[in-house]
Amino acid sequence: NLFNWLGIVFLFIFLFTPYGVTGIEPGSNGSNLVFGHLYYAYVVWILLLLCSFIYLIVDRYREANRIQKTRLVYFYIGLAIFSILVFLFNVLLPQILGSVNYAIYGTSATLVFSGLTAYAIISRRLFDIHIVIKKTVEYSLLLVLILGVYGLVVIIFSMLIGNSISFSWQALTPRIVGVIVVAIGFDPIRKWLQRSTDKYLFKGEYDTASLITDLTKTLSGTVNMDEALDSMMSVLTKEMRIGKMAVLVIRPTNDGQPVSSIRSVGFSSSYHIEDGPTSLLLEYFTKNPKTVVVSELIDQAEEDKEKNAQTVQVVGQLDRFSASVAVPLRLNDKLIGIMLVGGKVSGDPFFDQDLMTLELVAGQTAVLIEKAQFYEEDRLKTEFVSIASHELLTPTAAIEGYLSMCLDNDPALSPEQEKQYIQRAYDSSRKLAELVKDLLSTSRLESGKIKVAMAPLNVLDVFNDVVFELMPLAKAKNLKLEINLADKILPKAMSDRDRLIQVLDNLVGNSIKYTNFGQIVMSAEKQGNHLVISVSDTGIGIPKDDQKHIFEKFYRASNSSVGGAVGTGLGLYIVKHILILLGGEIRFKTELDKGSNFYFTLPIA
Repeated sequence: NLFNWLGIVFLFIFLFTPYGVTGIEPGSNGSNLVFGHLYYAYVVWILLLLCSFIYLIVDRYREANRIQKTRLVYFYIGLAIFSILVFLFNVLLPQILGSVNYAIYGTSATLVFSGLTAYAIISRRLFDIHIVIKKTVEYSLLLVLILGVYGLVVIIFSMLIGNSISFSWQALTPRIVGVIVVAIGFDPIRKWLQRSTDKYLFKGEYDTASLITDLTKTLSGTVNMDEALDSMMSVLTKEMRIGKMAVLVIRPTNDGQPVSSIRSVGFSSSYHIEDGPTSLLLEYFTKNPKTVVVSELIDQAEEDKEKNAQTVQVVGQLDRFSASVAVPLRLNDKLIGIMLVGGKVSGDPFFDQDLMTLELVAGQTAVLIEKAQFYEEDRLKTEFVSIASHELLTPTAAIEGYLSMCLDNDPALSPEQEKQYIQRAYDSSRKLAELVKDLLSTSRLESGKIKVAMAPLNVLDVFNDVVFELMPLAKAKNLKLEINLADKILPKAMSDRDRLIQVLDNLVGNSIKYTNFGQIVMSAEKQGNHLVISVSDTGIGIPKDDQKHIFEKFYRASNSSVGGAVGTGLGLYIVKHILILLGGEIRFKTELDKGSNFYFTLPIA
């Protein structure tokens, strides 16, 4: 404030009194300034102002993050060159030489400042210059229209009342009418002009407040997470002219933060969006809660690739998702998702207005996810109790019925029939045990109580254990259960033995359950830094409409009851989430009535 008041005082003295510059006199090299008594105080003030300015910009630069520094550095360099040259040629040399002939060189320093600032604006997104241009165009046209309307009203009204009237208040009447018309018509003209300029000059523009309001109305009555996310992305991609978009939703557990679902708009298939591990992105955005512009992250990574090795990997992962901007979704300081935004259809960069809008939408989306998860959990609890009650009662009733017949001591019951009843009771008890195991696994997975003990292991040994355990079931249906290794010697996988056996038990058990003839084959091969393990069969396959839901909890395909096969719809849900804990991902290929192939990755030890 002191510098501001001193500046006003010195400027007034310098311009309007003889104490700064008293006059101009001819000299041998042209015109020379005659300085007043306070000129030296003015020079000292300029020096103090420059020193304070340098202190402020250095402090601002020191507090800026790496991306902000790349924006500011060109602006600061231009400003420094401009300040030095202006002080040298316009303040110092005129005092030393007593001539202003060199002032032109100080003035030309504005070209350096303007050029570097323009570069920072265009290539480094220093300011939202497109908004400045838009407002300039809008209000320039508005001024022209208002002046035109005012002048036209005055001329027309003057012609109507004539020029012969001499009373002063009557002479002012056309102008008063013009002002009233302008006052009434200003807002309608402004709105019409804004719509017209947006339509023909700024087609990619949008109003943030209107967008957020429309989005709130769209999402307020939706409790299904997938539907809400699809609606949100549909509105955002349309209004902001974005080509692709995806949202990764995270369900926290004690063992990490696995992605529980991915919704996308604009991608050719959901498999493309799900390619590659997402743990790197989760780790990065857990530590870095700010919005990331990928082009700026690339600049940051290229400065020092060794120092920013993780950043380089994150850039690669974001590029896999075709993301130009990534916005973390946080609620109560917890990462619950990541919003990945593709490039604009127009090819324009994302400006500060765009980033602000995305961050506002991210806040709404985080609340939406929490609301949907509460609703989903409540619904699943009800569904869980219903399904579990039914599935538990069925084998329990069978066990009770068969055993009671054996205990009745019916003389008509032969030893062979008695043995058959006991076998059926045993089969029902086995189904009951499997059901309880699945329910317990699901509960422990969702509460984060399942721990994994990662260690190098031989996949062939695990295969042999699974074959030994499940071969009796395969033989009972006259199915072949085989192991087929692409390489004689495979590297060891880094995994948890018990959990891997649980995964394979589920996959091979499903193949046996839904295959009526043919074979089930377990295979493994090395691909890059991973082992790809697959379980293929010649079973009934999965209908197309059911494929996108196949890893959901309690979901069973529409043809799953063919041949009397029973189940809870928990097996593949458990498999997927155990593999996430093991650092792997699962995919499948299937063809109706021809079989299925489930394959997953494990890191090599």
